[in-house]
Amino acid sequence: MQAQELFLASGKSAGVFYCTSCKVVRKTHEEAEDCCSPCKCQQCGVETEHYNTICKACQRKKERAAEVARFEKAEKLTSFDGWLFYGDKYYETMCDLLDDIDDDADIPEYVWATTVCHFVRLEIGAVEELSVDVDSAYEDFDSAPDGLDELKTSIEAFNKANAHHISYMVDYSKAVLVSKEKTC
Repeated sequence: MQAQELFLASGKSAGVFYCTSCKVVRKTHEEAEDCCSPCKCQQCGVETEHYNTICKACQRKKERAAEVARFEKAEKLTSFDGWLFYGDKYYETMCDLLDDIDDDADIPEYVWATTVCHFVRLEIGAVEELSVDVDSAYEDFDSAPDGLDELKTSIEAFNKANAHHISYMVDYSKAVLVSKEKTC
């Protein structure tokens, strides 16, 4: 490719360059020069898709190595009473997961446990922090606002009433080993 410097109407350099192939403006000569040239994988040197710094094969190797490392560090469980994560899906039970796997597909060696996330929740500490505007308070104000015990009781009731609002997040610290026979 050929990078071209841009100039102002006065003839002074604009301090930017553009790619003569696609006309995209870049900050440096090198960026404009490399703009439409083939990209190379930083791992193996093979040509990659435009703007990718790693090829798909090297990306899969990198992801597999990270998965192996996670599994080696994880606590291995033979059972788990909660939602499970496999591939890119969450499953309520091991039976649901196994039913979702095609009969001709391999049963995974393990799946990941999950943790429950209560996403509708108030914390008394956060409310206390927001309740006093220290910039507006008088100089020696250092006491807690009145009614915090009542507020705490109300927050506990609020959290209990909203306890059913939950989601699940994958827990890579716990791998659930899968029995090789479909038992569902």
